[in-house]
Amino acid sequence: MGAILKELVKQLETKKIIGASDLAIEGIAYNSRKVKKNFLFVCLKGHHFDGHNFIDDAKARGATALVVEKEFGSGLTQIVVPDTRAALARLASSFYDFPTRSLKVIGVTGTDGKTTTTRYIKSVLEEAGIKTGLVGTINYELGERVIPADRTTPESLDLQFLFNQMLKGGLSHAVIEVSSHGLSQSRVDEIDFKAAVFTNLSHEHLDFHKEMNEYYFAKRRLFEKDIEKGIVNIDDEFGKKLRDFLALRSNKALTFGTSTDADLMAFDIHAGMDGTRYKVKGLGIDMDITLPLIGRHNVYNSLGAVGAGLHLGISSTDIKRGLERVTGVPGRFERVQCGQPFTVIVDYAHTPRSLENALTELKGLSRSRIIVVFGCGGDRDSAKRAVMGEIASRLADHIIVTSDNPRSEDPLKIIQDVTKKMGTVPNFFVEPDREKAISMALDMAKPDDCVLIAGKGHEKYQIKNNVYLPFDDVEKVKSKLKK
Repeated sequence: MGAILKELVKQLETKKIIGASDLAIEGIAYNSRKVKKNFLFVCLKGHHFDGHNFIDDAKARGATALVVEKEFGSGLTQIVVPDTRAALARLASSFYDFPTRSLKVIGVTGTDGKTTTTRYIKSVLEEAGIKTGLVGTINYELGERVIPADRTTPESLDLQFLFNQMLKGGLSHAVIEVSSHGLSQSRVDEIDFKAAVFTNLSHEHLDFHKEMNEYYFAKRRLFEKDIEKGIVNIDDEFGKKLRDFLALRSNKALTFGTSTDADLMAFDIHAGMDGTRYKVKGLGIDMDITLPLIGRHNVYNSLGAVGAGLHLGISSTDIKRGLERVTGVPGRFERVQCGQPFTVIVDYAHTPRSLENALTELKGLSRSRIIVVFGCGGDRDSAKRAVMGEIASRLADHIIVTSDNPRSEDPLKIIQDVTKKMGTVPNFFVEPDREKAISMALDMAKPDDCVLIAGKGHEKYQIKNNVYLPFDDVEKVKSKLKK
């Protein structure tokens, strides 16, 4: 893989080119530590780091050219652009030969449900015999090759590389989780999306987006692209706004929900500890769906996949089979069974809505008490902490507030924020040590109780003082129950 710089920069909005542009470029990097000989180094500006400060390091490692937002006396060829993030997206797409012009990409965005919805879509497509890749919170799946994910939506350079690898592996479709950060930071700018699914929108990432409308407009950017179809949950208030926006663009949304206004309407919903059943009708289909996964929220997640499948021409038989063969998604309402007489659920619920949905679901399913263990992440949206504390105090019988990923913050300060609106809640405990908190909850549980361990889900680590330490909620539960 290689390119000539002057050919690459034809894709860019350039202010100025300083130096020779007939250079052979053997690779692109935005992290100076990944620069090699004859690489193009793109200087990204982030919240904590500015790539322009690492030009000397990139030069020492072999960079021959730079993409910058201002001139530097580096002695290297410099491409000066207004926005290096937008430039990186264009360069990456060109360098990897525009992979999404051939690969059919389906994007899924929203606050909650992205991971499960992408799993459902992938399963539906594969049931129809379509080789499909996936980019999401848990893994990047390139066919036979699976790479652990380091973020929900990777940088544009990494995304284009992944898509290129999918095509080389004989895949024809890809499903991708699209985060609001990914949209705001131009990571998905140069992806040709076939369709996009909107799950829901609720309080999250307001440290980054400041307020809900800004968060909504960030998500809406996916649907401002030249997509064939927007597939939208209209039981969500922001989903209704998105439907109306798409109608103004003469791109009528394919809608889903429990409302009679939805193109795909779910009804006769039955949820239990053994799974979820419902019926769906509309757009020429009328079928029963039986999901092994627990929780009414999976009705919405699977409906998004039904809509995507229908738009892509998948038969109702393959859609039904594809949905029903998804037996679990790591850390998403995952049941941990070690022969104990009570239920243990590990869930990624880390937003107010997802925690409320999880606890509400369990109140309808549990025959006895609900015990919840949860915390909130550090260096993130602090406004949601007290909201989540209030939700737990309203819906759980016993609460243990603990650490999530404190990152650089003091865990006790985070816990103090969480408990601010909890008042004098009976049966409320604080245990900053997450492993001890999980043990406390399991010791407390009696037959028929339900223990919810919320916040980290599939994660295999805990971030303390910005150091990643091994930690797995599911494994901690199993270790305790097997003693």
